[in-house]
Amino acid sequence: MKTQIDSLINGTRDIRRDLSNPKYIDCPKATSHIGYAGTNFKLRAEIAEKVIAENPDGMDVEMFGKKFRLSRSSSLSGKTVWFSTEITIDDFMLLSGYAEFPFKQSKECKFALEINNDMNVLLHKWCRSNDKAQMRHRGYDYIDESFVTIL
Repeated sequence: MKTQIDSLINGTRDIRRDLSNPKYIDCPKATSHIGYAGTNFKLRAEIAEKVIAENPDGMDVEMFGKKFRLSRSSSLSGKTVWFSTEITIDDFMLLSGYAEFPFKQSKECKFALEINNDMNVLLHKWCRSNDKAQMRHRGYDYIDESFVTIL
């Protein structure tokens, strides 16, 4: 069985969390914002090292009942590694939990699912308003690691 990241706690303020997960019962509260303190950096790094070693060619994950194949990428030095894939608008809506599409004025949008070097789960958003405009990064949303199962 592969190393899982579902026990990690993301200390970010705005995140889609599964508050019914038992890991939040005794989780310490954050001191800088209303929410939870994140998992210790040393523990997060140890788990990340195992996950990266177990997935040299990419990573298969399941989230919200759907499977995704994430390609492995790295910096030139190889010290920073992340896994990502482009996703559809329907996948974005499923993963983000938005009730309605947040970019009404945009003509075209692209989305990507990423698990970064710290094992944070992110949804990246790029949009443009017309065919002549450049795609612009519109930020990202964090997703609780407890929604991820590494296959």
